[in-house]
Amino acid sequence: MLAGVLNVLKTAGKLEKVGTPKHIYLATIDGTPFALQKVREELVDTAISQPLDLYVKYGLYYLQAAVDGKTFAVGPTDHDSRIEMFQGNPMDLLPAPIVTKSNVDDPLLWGNNVKS
Repeated sequence: MLAGVLNVLKTAGKLEKVGTPKHIYLATIDGTPFALQKVREELVDTAISQPLDLYVKYGLYYLQAAVDGKTFAVGPTDHDSRIEMFQGNPMDLLPAPIVTKSNVDDPLLWGNNVKS
């Protein structure tokens, strides 16, 4: 929805750069390449970079583990996350870093690794 929000703000004459007096604070989620570019352009204050690449990687891993009859305990994983119970099901809480101008170019962010 970020593109739509930016378009509405621009059309309304309310799209201002981060740090200017009339700037409307903007936060977005997913950490897409588009969102990271808007952080670089100082139009978006922050993005939460959900690790879509790791969701796929570990989703497939847990799917195969389930087929193989493996179960997992609540607690830390070997890949810097934590398994918690959510509505009776184990959930791997993969880290979702907060992205700002200071770390937007981090090569570990999935949005910086998308091939165009």
